[in-house]
Amino acid sequence: LIVYALEKFEEAGFLSPESRIRLLGSSIPENRLGVFSFVFRDHHPNDVAEMLADAGICVRAGHHCTDPLHQALGVWGSLRASLYLYNTREDVERFLDKLNTL
Repeated sequence: LIVYALEKFEEAGFLSPESRIRLLGSSIPENRLGVFSFVFRDHHPNDVAEMLADAGICVRAGHHCTDPLHQALGVWGSLRASLYLYNTREDVERFLDKLNTL
């Protein structure tokens, strides 16, 4: 699912620094776990988390105990979505489809 999610992030353009949604961290599957942190250029992380929750998609928003890292990246906070054994490709697609509507 990590490889699939990264492919979907790339197809959506979220691996580009110019994108309105930016995936943080490596885009190399071997360098990732099933945790995806990202930021919106024009939305506060808490607002996005609430909009996703309204659609039945759970993410975490904030500093995630990494405030110095967020400061170094020049972002207020980030959103974090996690994949696990019970997630499917359809979950990834639904998540990215919803991100594209925000």
